Amino acid sequence: MTASPQFVGRVLEASATAFLVGCRVPQLQESGLAFGALVRVAAPEQDAAPASEIFGIISEIRLPGDNLVRQLTIAPEVPPSIHADQHQRNLPVEIGVLSLGYRTAEGRMVHLLPPRPPLTLANLYLCSPAEVREFTRAGRLGYFRHILRAADVPADELLAVHFRQARQAHAETGDDAEWVAQATRHLITLLRDDYDRLTSVLDALGEVVA
Repeated sequence: MTASPQFVGRVLEASATAFLVGCRVPQLQESGLAFGALVRVAAPEQDAAPASEIFGIISEIRLPGDNLVRQLTIAPEVPPSIHADQHQRNLPVEIGVLSLGYRTAEGRMVHLLPPRPPLTLANLYLCSPAEVREFTRAGRLGYFRHILRAADVPADELLAVHFRQARQAHAETGDDAEWVAQATRHLITLLRDDYDRLTSVLDALGEVVA
């Protein structure tokens, strides 16, 4: 029996390269969503739609404060009941997603930016290990360039965490070492003219890939 997809939240706003998702604290905890996780969202529906799903990677998780939280940060003591209320807070957790590619209407995976961003209130789902394998096996790992070129994103750490997730997913089918070797070679090729950046990326990868 196929497990139901893990719902995370809904799109708040979107652009050609990234989108922002809102969810409640319990949803964040229940989904197991974390920085660097691969996620997917439905593409906008239209006649002759070029894409059916958009895939992305979690590049930021932010818990915005409100006036009550700001006041309580300087209070002598915060009652336990207030801490408990924060787990049910009405303000959404804001999740930044970097677009990495999309699935065509015919089912082919493409590592280009999606033709159109997702619509607001579209549901975001956490990718299953099978979906992680499908996305990372497709093409020639062209989605790495979207991560490396992203502004205001800790790309080195993001790649390292992604390597860990992808390696765990590929371990289920026994091709994790092959994928890590291929992905590392591709990164070296992309950054061969930027030694300092390459050294930083490889150092981050060393923290998660033994």
